[in-house]
Amino acid sequence: MNNQITIPQAIKKLFDIEVSKESPYLKDKANSFVRNKLIKVVTEQKVQRKSVYLKDSQQLDVLYNALLLNAFYPDPKHVQQIFNNEQYRIEMQKHKIPFWSEKQSCWTNINIK
Repeated sequence: MNNQITIPQAIKKLFDIEVSKESPYLKDKANSFVRNKLIKVVTEQKVQRKSVYLKDSQQLDVLYNALLLNAFYPDPKHVQQIFNNEQYRIEMQKHKIPFWSEKQSCWTNINIK
């Protein structure tokens, strides 16, 4: 990715939240998706520590959808399964929040691996 973006920068761009000041919990949730390999990243070794960047711009969409779904399905394993398993996603979609219209829904933007 030419314009490397970190998880905190991505959250700022997507939700206008400074995670270091306003919501370190949101950064922790995003990093859990990185650990579970739902969000793809690249790392660069710097002098004192590694820098972690989103692999490509598509990861912004994945991060956005994952964090939204995580608000309704607090266990990251459920969110990951929604991304990876079409049948499970269909089942979970039956329980979605009623005000979430199909046009706005992240359900339609999730690509199966």
